[in-house]
Amino acid sequence: MKYFLFSLFLLFFHLTVFSQRKQEKSLLDKALQKIERENYEGALADLTSHLETDSLNAFAYYKRGFAHAMLMRHQNALDDFNRAISLQPGNAQFYSERGIAKLNLKDKDGACLDWEKAGEMKFEPARDLFNEYCNQ
Repeated sequence: MKYFLFSLFLLFFHLTVFSQRKQEKSLLDKALQKIERENYEGALADLTSHLETDSLNAFAYYKRGFAHAMLMRHQNALDDFNRAISLQPGNAQFYSERGIAKLNLKDKDGACLDWEKAGEMKFEPARDLFNEYCNQ
């Protein structure tokens, strides 16, 4: 009987976790679709809800930062890019986007440092930005 109850508990737990993960992925997928349709406010809402249950998802922070940037909320974008980088420091694209946010906040030196770092990781768009804004 104990074995049966334990097995039932494990099954219920597994189904609950699976259902929660499916819902999280669904919110992230919805947010990405909204970004494609340029519905940045809707994407922000979905990404924020997603991050409430998956606070270690660097990609979700990155995408939320992008949505903030598109709405000209550069400080919010910078905060999200910082969080994405803290979770996944080896992603050159995160540094490149953070550099753009810094430039929009009038921190050209910080932007150049980010683009230089992303360029060292062989991210060509960051090298282009560095050459355009920093080699003067």
